[in-house]
Amino acid sequence: METLSAEGKLLYIYLWTNPQCNQAGLYEITLDRIAYETKLPVDSLPSLLEALEPKVKWYAEHNIVWIKNFLKRQTKSPKFLVAAIKAMNSMRVPDELRADFELYNQDLLEGVAPSQHISLTKRECVAIRDAFICQYCGKEIQDESDYEMDHIVPIIRGGKDNYSNLVASCHDCNQKKFDKTPTEAGLPEPNPSSFHGAQATYLLKTNHVLFEKWLAVFPQRQKVAFRVIGGTVDEYQSILTNIKQYQSQIPSNANANADLNLNNTLGKGFGETLSDKEQELISSSLFKAYEKEIGVISPSISEQLIDFSAFYKQSGAPLDWIQEAFAEAAKNNKRNWAYVKAILETWVKQGKGEKHGANKRKGRELPEKYTTPEEFRRSHGG
Repeated sequence: METLSAEGKLLYIYLWTNPQCNQAGLYEITLDRIAYETKLPVDSLPSLLEALEPKVKWYAEHNIVWIKNFLKRQTKSPKFLVAAIKAMNSMRVPDELRADFELYNQDLLEGVAPSQHISLTKRECVAIRDAFICQYCGKEIQDESDYEMDHIVPIIRGGKDNYSNLVASCHDCNQKKFDKTPTEAGLPEPNPSSFHGAQATYLLKTNHVLFEKWLAVFPQRQKVAFRVIGGTVDEYQSILTNIKQYQSQIPSNANANADLNLNNTLGKGFGETLSDKEQELISSSLFKAYEKEIGVISPSISEQLIDFSAFYKQSGAPLDWIQEAFAEAAKNNKRNWAYVKAILETWVKQGKGEKHGANKRKGRELPEKYTTPEEFRRSHGG
């Protein structure tokens, strides 16, 4: 903290003492509000927040601040720790934050863990995907001090915090690159693949070499390794099947709606049977939209998406509603699956014109079957 600028110190004190902070050290707040209350220029906040790491973590896509050492500075009372866990759960935080929180407070929460299953962090998933090999120089990463999760295009230059912009890097390459692009730093341009937490867990369960490397680079995981990789191989294979469908069925350079004639495909009546291909598209669209608008897909979320796809299949609702529902949730700063699911269920039952949470319009019932796509859309306000 001694090396921070005056503005950085002011921001740190403001965040640490903010009355919105809950027992877990978490709270939602926008950059505009921070700027208004601190009088700091809003365009300076992203770089100032980055300078506060690792003491403070800012989840930009969710407008959530995490004061990382907040819980460790509080009482060790089990009741307070339980209250902190409940406070975190009440926020419906993204899986990435939950995993980071549990790992950081692992020793403190021993015996009062938030859940039986512990998710892998995004930092771990990137290292597992890249097989603990630096994607710039090809060096094997053997311990935590030599591992950096690197943004190919730096965040401060508009890069995204997702798997398509993240790679494993050794410490030397990360320092050489710093806030440059690989080309500017004289390094090769990596080509990372999309990825999911379920895939990383599956690799740990089925590849003992990767498992040993994981424990070597993240030795703090040795105490809870069995909770991280809980579940059977068959369960993860089922999840991975749906992930592969999502990655292969939805073209990256075109909208899925252009890939199928949805007027004929998904404009069917409620209860009509769709083909396996159409079922795959529904699951794939859910996976793609979740990753884009919310973040990393954990095994539990994956199972929920798969279960919901069966309901959506029977509803016969248009495929493009899925992306629109996720977009509406993001617009309302409600980036969680429960909220998106409620939107889709409302649209299916009451029509797309209805707002989430609104009462059903009087005299309007969901027809048991629609004979044409046009009739379906008219009945649903489309």
